[in-house]
Amino acid sequence: MASVAAGKRDWQSAYGKLTGMAPDASLWAVSVMSKMTYPVQKLWGYRADILAAMQKIGFYSQAGNGNNMTLSMSIGEKNGESDPKKLPMNTPCPSESTVFNSIVASLVSNNVPVIASTGNNKARGQVWWPACAPKVIKAAGFEIIDPVKKLASLWESSNVVNPTVLSGDSPLFLAPCCAVVATHAPLLSSSGPAAGTSVSAPFIAGLYAAIKAANPGITVAVATEWIKANAKNDITIVTGSQAYPIPRIHVPNL
Repeated sequence: MASVAAGKRDWQSAYGKLTGMAPDASLWAVSVMSKMTYPVQKLWGYRADILAAMQKIGFYSQAGNGNNMTLSMSIGEKNGESDPKKLPMNTPCPSESTVFNSIVASLVSNNVPVIASTGNNKARGQVWWPACAPKVIKAAGFEIIDPVKKLASLWESSNVVNPTVLSGDSPLFLAPCCAVVATHAPLLSSSGPAAGTSVSAPFIAGLYAAIKAANPGITVAVATEWIKANAKNDITIVTGSQAYPIPRIHVPNL
């Protein structure tokens, strides 16, 4: 998914030229997934591996290096086998996330935005871990419903929450999630369609990276406020009797 953030503007694929939000950025891939073969074959991310990777990134972000870094996480986790892959926003993330939360706080203090996908369970008022953690920028998805009129709506499967219940340092943004082309591992010379809030996270990370490149030393809070003031259009979400706007990233012509 990282190619969504930093796809090179001159890279030609079968789908045409691929351009990321920050095409001049460098990608540092950190592997946290393990391959399981029983009872079914799938990829699985253990928290110990995720925390180890976060600690390494946190260490490197010190001494001013954080001014050049943005962290994107296209991962999500359910809270136990009985939980339907979502964690309430009105209750804390799992207590075992304490170490993770402290690492995120340290990264943000070093000017590193931390972005995580919210998950794909059609939940309203709930998101996955680690997006539910404090100071994590939450990435949900939108899709274009009328290319001619440039109309967009919330991607139905996105987990979202009313932004009014979030603190200012834990915003929720909508980004493209569907009909997106990304490179395919392990053959990074190939590409294909990708979908989900896992796609949305690197779009938002790429926007933060572009802002940081133009404004060296900018804090995460100031970058977030700039996006809210200059680089978003709201999409109104209707849930039952409630209606509330969620900001959709929209980069202006500067």
